[in-house]
Amino acid sequence: MEHQPYVDPPKVIFPLSQETGVQEILNDEIQGTDTNVAFDQIWTPPGLIGSPIFDSYLNHQSVISLQMKNSMKLTKQLTIMMWIKPFKLDQEYLLFDATSDDGTDVHSLKIKTNNELIKISTNDPQGGIVDYETSIDLTLKENDWNFLAATFNGDSSLGAIFLNEGFGQGDNSTVYFPFVSHKWIPNIFNGDEVTLGGKLGSDIAAFDGSISCLQIFDYAMDPATVHLKKYCPDIPEKQEQLCPPAYSYFDGICYGVQYLQGALTFPQAEVACLPQPDSPYEKRLAWTENLEHWDFMVFLAKEQTGKTSIWAGISDRDEDTFYVNSLGTNITAESDIFSDSMDPSMTCGFVEYGDNGYVKTDKCINENTAVCMTKPMYSPPDYNCPSGFYPYRDTCLYPYIRQETFDEAMKLCASKGAIVLPIKDVEMHEFVAAWGPSAVQNDMWVGLRKKIHLQQFDDDASLFQPLQEDWLEEFAYTDGVRFDIETMYTLGEKKLNGECLSLKQSSEFELRDGSCEKEKAFICLWTAPDCPEDYFYVGQLSDGRTCHAILESGEGNFIETATCEVDTDVLREKYTPTTPYQLDRFRRFFL
Repeated sequence: MEHQPYVDPPKVIFPLSQETGVQEILNDEIQGTDTNVAFDQIWTPPGLIGSPIFDSYLNHQSVISLQMKNSMKLTKQLTIMMWIKPFKLDQEYLLFDATSDDGTDVHSLKIKTNNELIKISTNDPQGGIVDYETSIDLTLKENDWNFLAATFNGDSSLGAIFLNEGFGQGDNSTVYFPFVSHKWIPNIFNGDEVTLGGKLGSDIAAFDGSISCLQIFDYAMDPATVHLKKYCPDIPEKQEQLCPPAYSYFDGICYGVQYLQGALTFPQAEVACLPQPDSPYEKRLAWTENLEHWDFMVFLAKEQTGKTSIWAGISDRDEDTFYVNSLGTNITAESDIFSDSMDPSMTCGFVEYGDNGYVKTDKCINENTAVCMTKPMYSPPDYNCPSGFYPYRDTCLYPYIRQETFDEAMKLCASKGAIVLPIKDVEMHEFVAAWGPSAVQNDMWVGLRKKIHLQQFDDDASLFQPLQEDWLEEFAYTDGVRFDIETMYTLGEKKLNGECLSLKQSSEFELRDGSCEKEKAFICLWTAPDCPEDYFYVGQLSDGRTCHAILESGEGNFIETATCEVDTDVLREKYTPTTPYQLDRFRRFFL
């Protein structure tokens, strides 16, 4: 087992997670107090659960106060690290304020955002107020997590500012900057309280965003050491990890071998990698165009299962010359990811141990090991699906176990902004056949019907009923697209009879026809609503039919709108986030 080199731990760790709150975890004497701070419920970059949300509208009254008097005992060196997620970057905002008065002189350290840069100010009687700013080549990401650190070495009189993956200072991208005096370093944590998010009386705007994993060290770090410590590795008995249980982290992605499921067909592998609805992990069958990642995955599978081949999340079961990956994106056979020995007559991708990560093709009914992928927990997935829906490729699916007539199934799907799933290709058919036994557990409707219901408005004044309705004896999908038996996928049958079609569970979900009045299970396919101008659909904040917008605001509260009065506009109502996660999603999308 490879061991990390030993590096002295920090003097202070504030994880700032939901589990620890605002308490320091190495020293009982150091206390934290939060005021008007909400805790989010999503993962932060260090792999912690939750983080505090500061609200700038409260004008320096949404803060965390840290009592660190006589606890640090710094001399000439200092490193401070934290993760921040700014909701605004249009001016200077106060992140961190440490001020100490030793009776004669005031010493201070302030860390601020300055538009898209980080600005650090020190105040020392021998050096006065000095500002240091990140290199113009390094910029903050709004509504996303950013890592920042600052080091000061009084022995060499050099310092550095780190932002995300780089470090440097000033217009010339100087890696290290000279600083005038180190006299302020031993004093800043031995006086008044340290505050995060703001400070009463400050002329700098209060911070609007989140802060996680504050670490303070009594020595100056080099870049390699900063990298070792950035993810809070010194938290005792740390339970939180970068990846879900049984997943391994590699180069920004989490990979998990489904070793308990054994060898699987390709459709079974897709089902094995489906996430649970509203899960924080948006899993899918692994796909990448990075050869090193495939080498890692196939090695991982060999170590855990003894098998030497894994499915690659890509297939051309429609045999239309385009491969579709697990993200729903088309890939041509000319891609550099494919092996020179790829067999075009085979339609599902796989990777073998010892092939340097290149993708070959296999029969989809053959069995290989499934490897799933997901984003690390510090990068919460941006779901597009409504709450309760399963993301599959680029679609959102909702299975109903209860059995209903075809018309009732359409109504229930419509209540979620969806339609009964129309199966238009062999890819979806094989996936549903593999998923159906666990998803719907019964025969299920196909979103293809022989009678087309036509509705048209006629404003002829002589008509008693302006809404004209008619039925055509033609096949059409539930999305309104006419069905052509000569050119479109016929679900494995040469002829299509009967008014409504279904898949028979006991016959591996083969096609059957019959009356629409029978009761069967079904799967709903969601489609994004056609939102009015300036309105948008926001995944997991909606019931599938609702659009959101930021309109002209009233005073103080960004949710208040003058045009959402229920009494005057029955189609609009005010939206109020009810959980920290909803608030975060709302802010990230709109602000």
